[in-house]
Amino acid sequence: MLALDSSNFGDESTGTTVVVVSAIYMLLTSLFMGVADLLGYWLPRGGSVRGTVASSVLPAVALIALAA
Repeated sequence: MLALDSSNFGDESTGTTVVVVSAIYMLLTSLFMGVADLLGYWLPRGGSVRGTVASSVLPAVALIALAA
């Protein structure tokens, strides 16, 4: 069950806030994946570099597009 406030449907500022917060969380997750890789929690060390970079591209593009 979802509790949705019908007064926010179609509200551009609410949608923008949701997208920005989600993109920031995804970028932070990517950063922490990179830190975990540097600390050796991912074997082999350095094995998650491509995935970490790839997972940060789309949120970064979304934030840049929203800033423009």
